[in-house]
Amino acid sequence: MKRKILFVRSDLKLAGPARLMLSSAHSLRSRGIDVVFASSGGELISVLDQQGFKHVHIPELSIEHRSAFSTATVAFKLALLCSREKFSVIHTFNAHAGVAAYPAAKITRAKIFNTVLGNGKEFFLKHVPFELVAVSQSVKTKLISYGVDASKIRVVYNSTLDANFLLKAKTDFYKLTEQRDEIAPITFVSVAMFTGQKGHKEIVDAVRAYYELDQAPPIRVIFVGDGPKKNEISAYIASLGLESSFRLTGATSEVFRQLDAAHVFIHLPEMETFGIVLAEAAGRGLPTIAADVGGIPEVVDDQQTGYLVNRLDSQAVARKMRELAIDRDMRLKMGWKGATKSLACFTQEKMADDLIDLYGFLN
Repeated sequence: MKRKILFVRSDLKLAGPARLMLSSAHSLRSRGIDVVFASSGGELISVLDQQGFKHVHIPELSIEHRSAFSTATVAFKLALLCSREKFSVIHTFNAHAGVAAYPAAKITRAKIFNTVLGNGKEFFLKHVPFELVAVSQSVKTKLISYGVDASKIRVVYNSTLDANFLLKAKTDFYKLTEQRDEIAPITFVSVAMFTGQKGHKEIVDAVRAYYELDQAPPIRVIFVGDGPKKNEISAYIASLGLESSFRLTGATSEVFRQLDAAHVFIHLPEMETFGIVLAEAAGRGLPTIAADVGGIPEVVDDQQTGYLVNRLDSQAVARKMRELAIDRDMRLKMGWKGATKSLACFTQEKMADDLIDLYGFLN
């Protein structure tokens, strides 16, 4: 009998959690496992339909309608669905969905897991009766600090990278390096939404400090992304007279093209539970300067694939920027190590292995 899994979340908006679910589903489908989605709706539904995934609409899963009655209704509907479809596993992607799905799992004897992305509800999770999946060791540590039993937590990295887009051979790495050598000045790139929490201001402050250093060659910084704080950051750049050193491109679906047109990736967020964008950048052979917070040290090996920094110390960040701007050999050394790590640790294939092991599907 073909194995079937149910993915459940309150909504499927075009954001990190839903994209993780989609990548997880693709990785499992590549191994012959059927995945069905259940949610209250969202922009991702049309994508699921285009890509051949079944979606079951349960309006009561909506966070706006959350109540004891709606949770009981969701539990009843999921129990009917699970009895009909014979799912081996129910995998939920927020605590509300996990609580609602638990009765269905008990009734149908399906295994149940809930992925934790580190969104602030950890204090509640010590009370849930199902196993938890942390997207990084940092999230697991946080859960334990809130009283969750370590034995009920498994780490499965948010490894959503398509191996076809990563650098596998050193010949490909050097070919891309030759293309980057034609780009002037040395270019730093940052890919993040302008939310006020992703470190754009700190990067601007670091560039201001950079030009106060001796022997600092000209650089350019490209901000890729949109968001409510974009105009504010643009105005801040102008107020410092740094317009010639920055370019704000807006959002793009071709992130790899932006990565390939840069020499260094820089990311200074307040917090990052994992940081898949860092793995993407490393996968394209870019050394990284990143904030030493959350799950970032699990992606960036300090002194090996990049530098971990105090995001608020603009002078220290500036010195690392100058070091990588000047030292081509260091950029190449770190870039290749990062590409090797991303290919080994952060692909959809690796995530499929980890999920299959988690679900107990290994023979």
